[in-house]
Amino acid sequence: MSEQITKPSTEKMEYKKPPRKARHQDERIDGIRAGLYEKLVKEVAHPVNRKIRIDVKLALKMRNAGWSFRQIGKHFKVSGCTVRRRLGEAGLL
Repeated sequence: MSEQITKPSTEKMEYKKPPRKARHQDERIDGIRAGLYEKLVKEVAHPVNRKIRIDVKLALKMRNAGWSFRQIGKHFKVSGCTVRRRLGEAGLL
């Protein structure tokens, strides 16, 4: 049983809402004082505490079918660099 994988369409990605803003400087967002949180978001984007997981077997099948890392990334809603990194960590590149 082999799955048929075709090239993705060139449709636009979904718009992501901006981060929630605090009403007061003393309010806390994810355990961080609001003022500091907003400063961190401006400097280093959204703080993430976990590693993004993707299905590396499916990603490898897509890559072998001719998809680019960027197209695979759009499918999994991550960057192409993340896809390439995960495939490398799994020893599949």
